[in-house]
Amino acid sequence: MVRAMKRSGKNKVCLAACFCVMMLWAVMSAGGSRVHAASVRDSLPILKLKTLKEMPVPAGSSYLEGGTAVPSGYVVTFLSSSASDPNQILLLSTANWSAVKMGNAPLSHANDMCYAPKNGGEIYVTPMDNSCIIVLDAATLSQKSILTPQTRQAYHAIGYDTKTDSFACMYVDGTGAGRRFTCDILDGKLERKSSFSVSTNLTYQGLTVHNSLIYYTCWERGGVNSLYEPVYDGVFQKNDNVIYVYDFSGRLVKSLLIPCPQGYSKFEIETASFLGDRMILQCNITKNGTRYFGLYEVTGEEPSLAQQAAEKAAKEKAARAQADAERAASAKMKPARPKITGITKKKRAVSLKWKKVKIGNKKVTGYEVQICKNRSFTGDTRRMFRVPIVKCTIRGLDRKTRYFVRVRAYQKVGTGRAYSAWSVIRKVKTK
Repeated sequence: MVRAMKRSGKNKVCLAACFCVMMLWAVMSAGGSRVHAASVRDSLPILKLKTLKEMPVPAGSSYLEGGTAVPSGYVVTFLSSSASDPNQILLLSTANWSAVKMGNAPLSHANDMCYAPKNGGEIYVTPMDNSCIIVLDAATLSQKSILTPQTRQAYHAIGYDTKTDSFACMYVDGTGAGRRFTCDILDGKLERKSSFSVSTNLTYQGLTVHNSLIYYTCWERGGVNSLYEPVYDGVFQKNDNVIYVYDFSGRLVKSLLIPCPQGYSKFEIETASFLGDRMILQCNITKNGTRYFGLYEVTGEEPSLAQQAAEKAAKEKAARAQADAERAASAKMKPARPKITGITKKKRAVSLKWKKVKIGNKKVTGYEVQICKNRSFTGDTRRMFRVPIVKCTIRGLDRKTRYFVRVRAYQKVGTGRAYSAWSVIRKVKTK
């Protein structure tokens, strides 16, 4: 009977433990992962942007697709409003970012592009609905050739590394929850050398290569279930943009955040490019109800949201500590109440003297003198003076008028002051 009771007790303990584990698992499944995931956004450094140019999308085009720096300026391409029309291509001056040349080519849904100094200068374009790479002449902005990669993938983004004569190309397999991103590293002949997987639930956009690092751009559509973004998981906010930086071995070097700036109802990054070491971003934006495309220069990094919050909390804590210290010091450094020893009435003036106040062996910082026509020291007739010595003459008063005066001492403590009580109020009438 005793053994049965002991076994029954053990069973109850086991059931209770199992119940706690199940509850903990449920909490983590329902909210724990979301809380952890949401902290990812807060931990990312934030890119600071300088607006270079915001322009309306050209007539006949839907929105910006890709962009890349070339020796003669900056090239951007657009998706045509009609599938039967060629894509518009603009060459922009990097001096004022105005259009200096226009071209067109049948690029289909050309999601991204890059410049390679091969064969006199070529622009490589990836149409995401075709398993090919379109080559443009960088000087004429016209189609030069169509290349078929050995991998036979419909690439969505492309970048070129001059140092290694290699291309980085992104493509997607599957849809919905089964979607997977892969980055192929191709040699100069477009043969695959290696590949690695990219993990993100955001909308894929474009990529660029700089100093053998791959800058992969993503956008948070926010709640759209599609090929581009299977599910909105709430990790990032709508219109957030993220740049994932990989090396050629597939190691994630860092992640960068670009929140939607104030005043924009849409801020969609497409791709990034480099002018020397200057990172330039191309975005589709909506501002004041009008659709534009914008070019922005990355000027630096700001601390992450978590770090900004921590710094703010630390400053507030330090300010509270300083205020507490000053209050404590003020209590110890509060001067004694001064005593008025002499008062002389003059024509439209009053002269005062009072006894010197010390704290220990040191004199106080100074004295405040108030004068007013009423004993409560209120109204427009109240005047106040700060003096470092134990006497003063107040001029510019009304003739034959009764005034009330008082004095108090003060001592500077940190950024504040410790005040004594006011002296006894004295009454005087001017001549």
